[in-house]
Amino acid sequence: MPDWLLFLVTFTGFVFLFLQGKGIARLVDGLRARLDSLERELQERAAAADAASAPQLSEAETGLDRVNARMEALEEGIRGLGASISEVAVATQPRGDEDSVLASPVAIARTFLMEDGFSRIRVIGEDLVDGAIRFRVTARRGEEIRQGYVTVAEGAVTDASMEVPTTLFP
Repeated sequence: MPDWLLFLVTFTGFVFLFLQGKGIARLVDGLRARLDSLERELQERAAAADAASAPQLSEAETGLDRVNARMEALEEGIRGLGASISEVAVATQPRGDEDSVLASPVAIARTFLMEDGFSRIRVIGEDLVDGAIRFRVTARRGEEIRQGYVTVAEGAVTDASMEVPTTLFP
């Protein structure tokens, strides 16, 4: 192949690449401009969404305040329920000697657990420890069954421990 033909082919290739490089540069510039316009549009939509959601957010905060007020009222009612539970526990005990009902260690332990929010209280056993009676009990608090003990000495609860039973693996 003659040298001038080789030169012509090489020169044509360089010109083609040069012109194509300018086309790519224009394409990249066009894409950057489109990207900038899309970013601006996205920012405008985000600002509009924030402005539109502000009333909804204030409505949600108002609803949350109402729920919190109801929760506080319920908590106050639960606190007042403790005294009523004590009265019910005493009233449901079999009537005999009035002093024995009030001084019954089982009644004291049950009343303590009921005031602490437990239900379905079952005494499993009892032990005498240092002049105090320790009752092994199971009870339900919410949806959880708990097991533990309540120690009663001199007509009052001195110690209580209720835990969710778990199995230990070696």
